[in-house]
Amino acid sequence: MFQALFATPKAEPQKVSRHARLFELLRQQNLASQSAQARAARAEGDFLADRLLQNATSSLRRNA
Repeated sequence: MFQALFATPKAEPQKVSRHARLFELLRQQNLASQSAQARAARAEGDFLADRLLQNATSSLRRNA
């Protein structure tokens, strides 16, 4: 794909493929950081929901 964009001597495709690998690594790192942030936010929200459910359940048991 990138090789089609550049009509240059044979030494250039190596540079292009190196750039493609770099961009792919950056994309994967970006996706990993976004998923880690989403996981942390979701875990915090899940913790609050679990704690509220646990408090409500224990309150119902005490009052029953």
